[in-house]
Amino acid sequence: MSTKKTGIPFSDVKTSSLKRPSREENESWESAGAQLIAKALGAKVCKAPVKEIGWYEVSLTEEGEKDPLFFDFPKNFSVFQWHEDTFDLPNGGKGITTSTKVIHQAFRYGENAYGLQFHLEVTEKMIRNWIDEYEAGKTDILVETERYLAAYRERGKRFFNRFFNL
Repeated sequence: MSTKKTGIPFSDVKTSSLKRPSREENESWESAGAQLIAKALGAKVCKAPVKEIGWYEVSLTEEGEKDPLFFDFPKNFSVFQWHEDTFDLPNGGKGITTSTKVIHQAFRYGENAYGLQFHLEVTEKMIRNWIDEYEAGKTDILVETERYLAAYRERGKRFFNRFFNL
């Protein structure tokens, strides 16, 4: 028997307790990459104006300030990014967060489909594994991880617990 811990990092949600909801239930899409969800909804995905690797500040939009998952996040907060592409907002999508360099950072589609460009699920161990083969800015990313991770984990925990209760 495996003793491996399963679930969403720093969340009270265990993946073994999740089931795919039926159409009749309040169906929630998995919070997958924003690019993947945007493309599935017919939006364009393309190279971003800049590669975002490491910690970057995003801002809640007016929609984000009243969103059921983000409403108590700070207006501006740092997120961990690892991407070089971006997406157009799909028709009917509501922008939740934005930044000065890459405009679309997170969106909601309908009541319970979310696309996130950043990684709320990331742990320090994941960051260290990802940057093992990434040389540019490695030290800065680790220093910023020490500075931002505690508050980030709390926001991530709130987000995922709310998401899995939609």
